[in-house]
Amino acid sequence: MQTIEKTVDQNAALEDLSCRVEVQNGRPIGLLRFRNLGGGRLRAVKLRGYGTNAFGECVCVNGSSAFTVLLQDLNIPPCTMSPELSFPLPAAEMRAVTLQEDMTKFADGSVHTRAESAPRPYEIEGLSGAGREGMVLQYLRTITDDAVCLYKEKEDGWICLCGRWNEPGAESCARCGTSRKRLLTLSDLDEVAQFLEKRRRQEEEALRREQEKTLRREEERRLAEEERLKRRKRLGMAITAVFCVLVMIGVGAVFINYALLSSRVTYGSAEQMARALEGVWVPEDGGAEDALILGYGVVEYPEMDETQIGYIPSRGLLYLNGEKVVVRREEAKAYLEKGGRLYQKAPEEPADTPPAYDASEASKEPTSESSASSPPRDTATLGEKNALADALRYLDVLGGFSREGLADQLDFEGYSSGEIDYALAHCGADWKEQAVIAASQYLNAMPFSRQGLIDQLEFEGFTHEQAVYGVTQNGY
Repeated sequence: MQTIEKTVDQNAALEDLSCRVEVQNGRPIGLLRFRNLGGGRLRAVKLRGYGTNAFGECVCVNGSSAFTVLLQDLNIPPCTMSPELSFPLPAAEMRAVTLQEDMTKFADGSVHTRAESAPRPYEIEGLSGAGREGMVLQYLRTITDDAVCLYKEKEDGWICLCGRWNEPGAESCARCGTSRKRLLTLSDLDEVAQFLEKRRRQEEEALRREQEKTLRREEERRLAEEERLKRRKRLGMAITAVFCVLVMIGVGAVFINYALLSSRVTYGSAEQMARALEGVWVPEDGGAEDALILGYGVVEYPEMDETQIGYIPSRGLLYLNGEKVVVRREEAKAYLEKGGRLYQKAPEEPADTPPAYDASEASKEPTSESSASSPPRDTATLGEKNALADALRYLDVLGGFSREGLADQLDFEGYSSGEIDYALAHCGADWKEQAVIAASQYLNAMPFSRQGLIDQLEFEGFTHEQAVYGVTQNGY
């Protein structure tokens, strides 16, 4: 610390009064500043001035060495520095001005007259800007910008952090306005330094904990992201496996169906089948009394109880009184198989019977009449339908997808943006319920705080509202 001698004028209402001179447009003007002490909000000030020329010689005004400076309509709060105020100088040769306080008027109407100065000398222990003193001084300047020393209690007054002596009964500093109660614990350098060191350690510990918390949250997010990617990969593999199984089943069904139908005669419609099979069919192994007589009548499917004959033309089947009859093909000739016996058509078969046709005819283009009666085609492309099917599989098999997450998954599968938009628009997903599923899956995998789980769901692509709903529905 360094001992500094100071003096305060106990009769002054202003402090740090200074003035400089500038020449503007050939005329000198004075620019002054001062600090309004704690007497109240300042409205007007009257000062006594003394001017000198460039050689330091006194410049008289109207035969007097002194002149008056009057500043009115001010609004300067207590314990603050005024802005730079200008006033014209009464003599053009003035280049330096010294000002003294004369009278001051405050907002409450009180007027202070400084009849004579009442200087009071005192000493302060100024703090240096290095080491422990520098650390303490830096802290004190967070309380008042003008801090230069510690608080000091005197028998006839007290010294503020700004170095200003104050009357014993003053509750706040006349110069900076700092409350005396706030300064009572700031009088011992060692105590303040220990307090600051303890606070510094606490701040470092709090920062360390916050960094650890941030790292832990980032690690949890990283693990969750890895788990999400693994889950997507497993899901993709599972869907691929299911798709392959379905393809194999489909291919097997096609081959079985082909092998089954390759030995049968199929027809384009029940009416055509009825026309083709109308007539008498006799057993191939003899026994004319067991002949089958098929007459063209009502064409219905066999599962309807009120019918005696029904046709399934696409599979080459008909039912007679509930018994299945298969139309077989052998060497380009049609036979009926019923109860293990084969029947062939009697030679009296009418010549105008419509020819039978096989399953390959079903794939031919429909006639204009059938096209006119068929329902309109779905306008969706094959890619859009497949994208929708994949979206439904992901939602049904796994669930917990946000709209953005499902779009990313379909993009990963190779669908175009148009196909993805179609799938998202038609999948019928309730994204809030998907947020509930996702929150449940995360809670089953690892513990989460409520905010951490909300942040994770937002990271997955859910909106804040969806994330909060999903967390709330899981009991958080």
